[in-house]
Amino acid sequence: MRRTVSVVFALLFGAFGLLAVACNSNVTPAPNPNAPEVFLPDSISFDVDELPEDTTGAKVIAQSQTQTELQQYDRTIRAASQVVHSFQRFADRSLKLAAAIRDDFPDPAATQISGDLLVEGETVQYRADFASFDIDSDGTTEGSGFANQNPVALRMWVDRGEGFERFLCVLISSRPTSQGTGAGEMFVRPSAADATVYEDLQLYVSWDRTDSTHGWNEALVSGHVRGNVAMSIGHQRVDARMNAENVLEKTVRSSSFFTDNPFDFTSYQSSVHFLRGGSSVLVSAASVGGDRLIDFTDVCVSLPNRGGGEADCSGFNLQDVALLAMPGEGQANFPSDFPETPTF
Repeated sequence: MRRTVSVVFALLFGAFGLLAVACNSNVTPAPNPNAPEVFLPDSISFDVDELPEDTTGAKVIAQSQTQTELQQYDRTIRAASQVVHSFQRFADRSLKLAAAIRDDFPDPAATQISGDLLVEGETVQYRADFASFDIDSDGTTEGSGFANQNPVALRMWVDRGEGFERFLCVLISSRPTSQGTGAGEMFVRPSAADATVYEDLQLYVSWDRTDSTHGWNEALVSGHVRGNVAMSIGHQRVDARMNAENVLEKTVRSSSFFTDNPFDFTSYQSSVHFLRGGSSVLVSAASVGGDRLIDFTDVCVSLPNRGGGEADCSGFNLQDVALLAMPGEGQANFPSDFPETPTF
């Protein structure tokens, strides 16, 4: 068991809080009577309220060099919360923005639509194409060609006044219902529609809630998430799995390569695992580069105290706790079958 710890890393992943709710989607019908059945979920987020969302600033985090080992576990748990809140909120915001196009359907079988969106007080034009396309670049196109037939493929371009550019492309393999969020995947560049987001931020997000005993969200992230924190590529994931006692176990994991961060880390990996309503958490973390080593594996600590107090992780389901493999460069980039300008 590795237990060498010399610094915490919340400054790095605290940045993910720029922007987590039940597993089921709250599907609200659009007022447009010509709109197709809901094809995008209102939210893909998981509730991770057990993890405290860290809102402390860099001034406090900078004191990490003098913190005890238990305090460093506390910060690790807080940082894990930020990872989840980040990519889930980015995904939710993008999906809700795209879902607004249902108001503009002339009929449920429309294959191409256009209109305006209001984003942060700015009017943004869009064009949306539901033709099938090759989202995973395997040489085969996916999608039914329609918003009212599964699977639903969508490519969407936006114009904030300087010409159309790619915003997002989505493939919905299982559409949401009032009982569940369904499954899908999405590439998105948030700044295309929202001028307040870093220009280089790019995400790939996937989710699956079709198995009642195991749901997950996953993201690949590149670009700046804060002024002094940027990733060439980062891999983030949250799993929620029902154990043999019918209790939900959750795991939050992150593995990232950095191009800029205050501690000069080249890469960072972490895993935080806990039970709904439980009092213990299993944590692991490892860093490469920089002058502050982080290296510990499967440390069981108290969740309420994030370190101090009694803890017992002996009954945990460990299927999801291994550190994520480091991602490959370019995995968050738009697929080649998503042209830079609209198809119509």
